[in-house]
Amino acid sequence: MTWLIVALAALAAAVSLAAWRHRLLLADSGRLAARLVRHPDVPRPLRWLLVVSVMPIPGPFEEIAGALAIVVLLRVRPALVSQVWRDVRSQRARAGAVV
Repeated sequence: MTWLIVALAALAAAVSLAAWRHRLLLADSGRLAARLVRHPDVPRPLRWLLVVSVMPIPGPFEEIAGALAIVVLLRVRPALVSQVWRDVRSQRARAGAVV
């Protein structure tokens, strides 16, 4: 039983370390979704999926909705997603954050 607690603690530490190391990417992906929600070139059904993805719903539902919307948008309008992503990253670089 003790080994299970140690294994779960090690897993929790590894996940928190990974989230800490990729915190800027996670913040940028949230900004990407928020900007795509307001973008006029995003089709309405995908906009609703993106709205669900920025809502604070517990569980993996909003992450799945956001990933699905981004994957479909990448197939439908890849230039739009890449341009908004570049804008988000350049805004963070101008703000002085570590790239």
